[in-house]
Amino acid sequence: TGNLSISNNDVLICEDFTIDGPTLKAANNATFSVDSLLDLQSGSFDLDRGDVLANGNFNMSGSSAVLSGNNGTLTVNGDLDLGGSSFDLGDLFRRTRIRGNVNKTSGDITGGNTGAALIFDGDSEQFINGDFTGTGDQIKVLQIDNSQGLTLQSPVEILDTLMLTLGKINTTNGAKLIFANSGIDVIPAGGSENSFVNGPMDWSLNSGSSQIKFPVGKNNRFRPLVLTDRSMPRVWTVEYFDTLAIVEPGVTSMAPSDPSIIKTISIQEYWKVNSNSASSTTSKVGLSWGENSGVAELSGDQAKLVVLSYNTGADTWDSFGGEDHSGTATDGSFTSGNNLSFSERLITIGSRDEINPLPVTWLYFNGETDGNLHTLTWATSAEINNDHFVLERSLDAENWRPIAQIDGAGYSNTTQYYSYNDRTAPMGRAYYRIKQVDYDFKEEYAPNMVTLMKLMSQEGPDFDFVVFPNPSQSGNVNLLVSELRGELVDFIVSDISGRVVRSETIWIDGQGISEGLNLNYNPGVYLLIVRSNDRVQSQKLIIGN
Repeated sequence: TGNLSISNNDVLICEDFTIDGPTLKAANNATFSVDSLLDLQSGSFDLDRGDVLANGNFNMSGSSAVLSGNNGTLTVNGDLDLGGSSFDLGDLFRRTRIRGNVNKTSGDITGGNTGAALIFDGDSEQFINGDFTGTGDQIKVLQIDNSQGLTLQSPVEILDTLMLTLGKINTTNGAKLIFANSGIDVIPAGGSENSFVNGPMDWSLNSGSSQIKFPVGKNNRFRPLVLTDRSMPRVWTVEYFDTLAIVEPGVTSMAPSDPSIIKTISIQEYWKVNSNSASSTTSKVGLSWGENSGVAELSGDQAKLVVLSYNTGADTWDSFGGEDHSGTATDGSFTSGNNLSFSERLITIGSRDEINPLPVTWLYFNGETDGNLHTLTWATSAEINNDHFVLERSLDAENWRPIAQIDGAGYSNTTQYYSYNDRTAPMGRAYYRIKQVDYDFKEEYAPNMVTLMKLMSQEGPDFDFVVFPNPSQSGNVNLLVSELRGELVDFIVSDISGRVVRSETIWIDGQGISEGLNLNYNPGVYLLIVRSNDRVQSQKLIIGN
């Protein structure tokens, strides 16, 4: 019934452990472990500078309070349920590690001074729920070190530091991550590909020229945004989207205000930036790009990237210029040349060079062979101004000819699937490539080529055929195919390089003789192929001078 202090020895509780007041004080430099539920119902649990391990949940209720010192670690392998009067995160080197979820129904969050952190480092997705905004409820230092991510189920306000070690912080409009002041430290600065805010976030910023980098992204894309030269103190909301901006309500066009200057507009991504004020506010905006952005490799082309913002009155995208370009084709950033006026704006990347960004986002271009059939398949995740595709084939990967034209989706921000069956491919190896053609005839090839092989098949009864006359001076020949009397067969002619010069279906009459074939080609050696179902035979034909 009185206060209890643990001696400077490790203690292991093998069952549930309940604290019902008035005060339990853990030993400094020792470990107090509970194998199951740690239940603080009333009174205080003073962790001081000791290590405390709860292998189950840690529940607080009633008027209970947790006190902490400036060293040691509290590790909760289950959930931390905050229902007491206060929870002290301690100071300096104190750490609170949560491997389950955090649920808060009452009480204040105190401490967290000079680096004492609340750390989420579980092995599966973690959640935080409850009132973590405003005086007494803010978290001073929050760290995520979980590849599976941390999902906010209510707003969470950070007062001092966000440590983005590993994993995404998933937010929504109703459960944002909020930075309480301009002095918030983000470690590493602006986040990283391994850890960022996956959704909207708020940041209360002063006016000024300092560069403030929002550590935002979406899904697997990390795309930080920078605000600088801010004219007024505002609470800014920033969110990145990994899709076409035309999905936004009110956006009806992906056309630039001045097509003579702006040649392309990104269909890969956009940002939503809101100053949350009806009063006039201006700021420069810095954007980033990644491997999905379709930016060119050459720095001269990258220097033509500009910041675009949607003009709701004109239904076009206005340019605010671009400067301070830096990076590679897969990772870089730049800043608008001019200030933008706010409150809410949709912002994306444009280019004064047609080479970037690309008009189609290719997901894949594949092929497979089934008997005599080559099937080519491809998909896009987004398309803009896409009129059609042209599929091309080659036998040497150098000389190409179109074999099919397939309509595109025009404008799309969803996955589009396409396929084509090539029934006329010759025996042997064939190469395929595909290009996308805009309504204004701009072209762009898919990044890869497909190679397929068609082998001669001997399934079914054998047959043979004779070409006569052979050699032929005129190229006028007939075929004798005794085993295929009264049948339609595929007839293919290729030159010595493998290029198909003729492909058609011909009739073999009841005597096994074909119709007269006029092969009036340049002198040389040609390969004649006869195909019946899965059976194929070939003969050489010499055409003389």
